Amino acid sequence: MPPISPSRKHVLCVIPARMGSTRIKHKNLREIESSVSLVRQAYDIADGFFSCISTDQPALLPGDLKESFIVKRPLEISDAVSNVSFAISHALVKAEEYYELEFEFVVTLMPAIAARSRGILKTMLEFLDGDNHIESAMTCAHTHPWIWKVRTGSRKAANTWHPNPQRNSQDLPEYLVEHASIIINRRKNVLSGKKWELPLLIYSLPSWATALDIDIERDLEHAKVLYPAMKQLLDTWRGECYLIDGCSSIIPDA
Repeated sequence: MPPISPSRKHVLCVIPARMGSTRIKHKNLREIESSVSLVRQAYDIADGFFSCISTDQPALLPGDLKESFIVKRPLEISDAVSNVSFAISHALVKAEEYYELEFEFVVTLMPAIAARSRGILKTMLEFLDGDNHIESAMTCAHTHPWIWKVRTGSRKAANTWHPNPQRNSQDLPEYLVEHASIIINRRKNVLSGKKWELPLLIYSLPSWATALDIDIERDLEHAKVLYPAMKQLLDTWRGECYLIDGCSSIIPDA
């Protein structure tokens, strides 16, 4: 690992790389561009920071990553239903023992949610560094307000305006969809197992960022075509920031 700048020694980046994906086998090891796996892309974003890879099967990591600090994730927090927040908390404890440091901020870089850049991470950290009242920060992507919820086998749908008339989108506030390619938490929130805590800083990504949210094989095929062009745009992206003190429901999830 190259020398860490003193201004970055309070930050730990964690790359959670569970190997038990059921919809895409070993998803985190699959390539998003030539010779660059999803886990490698996340690891490269963390360059210049203390970092670790949390995985249940370290032996499967490619050779170029085996020199990184790897945390062996316990089986009880490695299945498909386990909350990833527990894996991040476990990795933080192990990393602080390894590096002999107590970190102030913990950055989670989910490999299969890939719309991010070093510039975006730097900008988000600057906001948290400059405001002690912000507990967490997370990326979300712009979307339009006309959202339909449908179910297979049902001919009834829900949407974001029924039973009211559909309004002009320019008369409505911003709508964002969660695309948590970068989540930053203060240390105490991670140790308590939280994904994020209020007050929360939401950093907006472009609407096309959701094309890099990879769940199934088709998503990965599309991402491999789109990512090379998106990568250049993400490197220079400057999003909007929204400071959130409270939440309410748009539509109950019935």
